[in-house]
Amino acid sequence: MCIRDSRYGQHNKKETQAYKLGKILGERSHHLLLLTATPHKGDPDNFQLFLQLLDKDLLATPDILREATENQENPIFLRRLKEDMFTFDGEECFPPRTVKTQKYRISGKELELYEAVRQYFEEHYKRAEAQKKRSVGFALTVLQRRLASSLAAITRSLERREEKLKKLLREHEQMGRTIIEQEEIEFDEEELEDAEDVERARLEDRAASMTTAQNIDELKIELEALRKLVKQAQEAESLKKEKKWEELARVMHQLNLKQSDDKLLIFTEHKDTLYMLVDRIRNMGFSVTQIHGGMKIDDRITAEK
Repeated sequence: MCIRDSRYGQHNKKETQAYKLGKILGERSHHLLLLTATPHKGDPDNFQLFLQLLDKDLLATPDILREATENQENPIFLRRLKEDMFTFDGEECFPPRTVKTQKYRISGKELELYEAVRQYFEEHYKRAEAQKKRSVGFALTVLQRRLASSLAAITRSLERREEKLKKLLREHEQMGRTIIEQEEIEFDEEELEDAEDVERARLEDRAASMTTAQNIDELKIELEALRKLVKQAQEAESLKKEKKWEELARVMHQLNLKQSDDKLLIFTEHKDTLYMLVDRIRNMGFSVTQIHGGMKIDDRITAEK
């Protein structure tokens, strides 16, 4: 079970439903065991609240918690790495793994697009923070992640955002409104991490239509910027010289997969990248299957087989 608590602002605590459940279970149980792969996540306040489910008085402040953890004197927190786990017979529980990061350097049109999207992100993210529009900030963060995923992912995302903001402009012009009115989307970032792919995609799609523009003129300015980004992304994608893909293809060639019965698993966060990879790898002559969260259960079982 993973129990989380969210905080927005230094003194503003917002409890998730999972955290409320953890408190109820803690109050009614003699013994409570919490298991998670990500207990800290770089947030000491979150970590402290997590451990307070086990003993609310033991680690009263983040400073006490940090000192106890650094000195390995935290009596209710145990960390075990895979490499440290053995059976009763002394054998390793998990086979050894070799990790290698394959580096690559982008240039040309790819680099120009990366810098242009980064500037767009920084400008509008600052405005979103100033206006306290979390859904706009979320939409921009999604854009930034897709930029790192593939040219296909960022191009399709920019195209969708442009179309949604065009629709927003048309609706306001048809109704004769000059002030942009949008209802903020309510969501919990902590619970969103564990959400199903379909639910996360639905929220991302809604957030893509949110903007920091406060009137028609500002919206037109953002749309002009998006139009240029979309054109730039499409040009970069059309060259079919994506460095990340070229590096993956080179690694596949080095593994000599065509001459063996080995399988290669590729994980990606975004469907646009998934579809691009399936198409290109099939064109290389490989047999490919795909699995994603939007599949029906029967289709998923068939794909797994």
